[in-house]
Amino acid sequence: MPSSMSPPWKHPSGVYWFRRGVPADLRTLVGKREEKQSLKTKDPTIARQRHAKVLAEVEERWVNLRLGPRKLTEREARELAAPWHDRWLEAHKDNPSSQMAWRVDLGDRLFAPRASRAQV
Repeated sequence: MPSSMSPPWKHPSGVYWFRRGVPADLRTLVGKREEKQSLKTKDPTIARQRHAKVLAEVEERWVNLRLGPRKLTEREARELAAPWHDRWLEAHKDNPSSQMAWRVDLGDRLFAPRASRAQV
């Protein structure tokens, strides 16, 4: 019996890609008609393995989109934030005060009284 899963697509360069059409009901949320991602290999065996992994990730994302927004538990929020926190600390451990990745001038606006926020 043939598999219903689409096979990895071989680009003319020889590199395999994951390609899958986005279901019509999700196109506005996803913002495109097709999911595409390089599998970064010319080996068909490795490509099939990576394709299966990407397919599972895409399908999981689509299921979550269909379920809609939900509240996270504190544990879930921490699990999502921890890798970013750790990367941030690692990137700025030698000179933490020299980071300039966000606009620090926005703090005054954020905590200003409501009337003055509209003027800025």
